[in-house]
Amino acid sequence: MASNHEQVAQAFIGQYYQVYDRPETRPQCINFFYPDAIYQQEKDKFEKHAQIAEILQRNTQSMGLLVHSAKTLDSQPTPANNGVLILVTGDLQMADQERPFKFSECFHLLEDPSQPPGNGQYRIYNFMFRHHG
Repeated sequence: MASNHEQVAQAFIGQYYQVYDRPETRPQCINFFYPDAIYQQEKDKFEKHAQIAEILQRNTQSMGLLVHSAKTLDSQPTPANNGVLILVTGDLQMADQERPFKFSECFHLLEDPSQPPGNGQYRIYNFMFRHHG
């Protein structure tokens, strides 16, 4: 189980949002996901890299520049692959919107199996996003 799950969560979320918030780098977020990951946006589910890459590209075209402002970040260790479960809530500001909207996201990270155990490199296995309001 991840002994430093809070540090992993903070570092991972900071890196993920840095890449996701900019439209020119958002498609690169595919590299954060396991090849057989599941990505859920509202009620729509996307499985495996091809579908996830497609939704990331659609989000890039429809959303433009974003600013995630995390208000809460909670994490727990999970037993599989030294995993970390992360729940983030906050505000999401879109460049073309006057006001931000509330969101919540859940990330289930697992250590990258292509690296030696205990390597500290994590990838997303499960992802869920909800817009509130």
